[in-house]
Amino acid sequence: MADFSPLILGCFQGFTPDMKVPLALLALSIAAVSFIVLKKATPSAKGKIGLIYLHLASLFFTPVMLFTNFGCGVGCSACYSDVSHLVAYSLPSTLLLAALAGFVIIPGFYMRNSINAPRWMRSFAGRHAKKNGMKKPRIFLLDGAFPRAFSTARSAIFVSAGLLDILSRKELEAVLLHEIHHLKSRASALRFSSLLMKLSPFTLFRAFGESGNEEALADRYAAKVQETKRHINSARAKINAFKF
Repeated sequence: MADFSPLILGCFQGFTPDMKVPLALLALSIAAVSFIVLKKATPSAKGKIGLIYLHLASLFFTPVMLFTNFGCGVGCSACYSDVSHLVAYSLPSTLLLAALAGFVIIPGFYMRNSINAPRWMRSFAGRHAKKNGMKKPRIFLLDGAFPRAFSTARSAIFVSAGLLDILSRKELEAVLLHEIHHLKSRASALRFSSLLMKLSPFTLFRAFGESGNEEALADRYAAKVQETKRHINSARAKINAFKF
């Protein structure tokens, strides 16, 4: 009976213990350290997201590298014997997998560490989401004195307890309107054609108090609904003053 294994496996002769082993150990070490820091430290919201992506990327790197090495061996490609080529081929797939996984894991991370926001906030956000043809977003309250608000791709808005302490109800409503605008704009960003161009760790995460065109548009929407810029401007001023 004919042996077709050489045709199937090409140049692949098994995983040789060369530089792939130190690279795999380094990646797994980074994954472990980033996980420990994430659990022990108290970085900013974006700092936590950065750590989560670092953990995911370093965790995915080893299996992606081994799978890529197998594919290179089957195809007799240069990346089978050249570690630098292997890493160059593995990194894009690793980062893509980490980004896609992050869209599910990051919102879940915050949801597990929060409680439902007050009913009036959920009702207010639900009414205005309906006016925009959106599904009702989930509103979560984060424990913490630092005033912050942000939204994620999974139709969720997060506000900290510290934000409720320093803002009036009208200012909180302005912040919710601001985040609803972000959720509406992100819904279009999730279309496959634009997702490939905009995919990055922070594309679908935006914290209130930052600057940029998206923030200006969200502020403008809140001012339009409330028929005044006063509340959104005072909310932003209070949060910015708290930072310093």
